[in-house]
Amino acid sequence: MLIVEDDVSLSEFIRELFRSYFEIRIAHDGQAGYDLARTFLPDCIISDVRMPRLSGINMLKKIRQTPGLETVGVILLTVLSDTKDRVRGYDHFADLYFTKPFEAEELLSATVGLVLMRQQMRRIYSGEKAVELETTSHRFLSKEDELFLHRLSDIVEAHISEFDINLDTIALATGSTIEEFRERLDDLEGTSPEAYITEVKMEHAKKLAEAGKAYSINDLATLVGYRIPDQFVSDYQNHFGFLPEIKSRN
Repeated sequence: MLIVEDDVSLSEFIRELFRSYFEIRIAHDGQAGYDLARTFLPDCIISDVRMPRLSGINMLKKIRQTPGLETVGVILLTVLSDTKDRVRGYDHFADLYFTKPFEAEELLSATVGLVLMRQQMRRIYSGEKAVELETTSHRFLSKEDELFLHRLSDIVEAHISEFDINLDTIALATGSTIEEFRERLDDLEGTSPEAYITEVKMEHAKKLAEAGKAYSINDLATLVGYRIPDQFVSDYQNHFGFLPEIKSRN
């Protein structure tokens, strides 16, 4: 990401907002921003409109005329709500406009979504298979979110054979209260802790069933923490659409 903003404190605020998602470069005027864009080839540019040397509008115009930069996502920031100012930006193919002061969460979501859509279009035009886009929080995880999900997976795997996994214990191990744990998992995976644990159990059971060793239904149920084999079979079938493959014992 390239941030072009002559207000140093604001450029640092935007850097902090996006630093977990992008490699970031900063310029403090439009000409420096354009020069850096030609070298850096960013996925996205967030730029102020009113800047010294070269305005954000004129920088955008040059970017749209520069081979290799024509399709980069550009978001303009302005203190003005004047329609004419916005129209000038859109005439030169600005992707989005945000009026200062902006909502940080909205800017973050809009920017990440824009970058993902541009990546999708590049795949299509290059002949690659398009991927199914999920919400930005799923597809563009911060480093902290990735660590959280990795840690959670390890914790659940470590407790996989327990009949009643204590959610408070798992939440604590991830450094969260149970309320924070539920909210964060819902934001990242769109699911509840109970459903997440069931999914991990099912994937683990499938690996065991396909590993080559002969397990009975009762064995698999016990190994993934089910007291009632029938409930295990029901969950397995609901998850995969078929029953566990049980190998005969010689």
